[in-house]
Amino acid sequence: MTDEKAIEKMLYDQQQGWPLCPRCGERMPDKLTHGALSRHAKGVYICEACGTDEALRDWTGNVKPLSDWVLVRVYNGDLRR
Repeated sequence: MTDEKAIEKMLYDQQQGWPLCPRCGERMPDKLTHGALSRHAKGVYICEACGTDEALRDWTGNVKPLSDWVLVRVYNGDLRR
């Protein structure tokens, strides 16, 4: 699955009420906007911890690829919902 397709699916799932962070799989705040907007998946909300991790990884140049995100692994059949 391409990154663009994965992001499109994540946006759809969040609009449908997916309750977990697509990056780490932890529970998201009840109101998505209380999380953080991903720097790498435009428009996708992630939990605060992942938002901090993305910022630190950007600073060090060690970006976590979307293929390692929990929800993308679910889409690819590597994990179950």
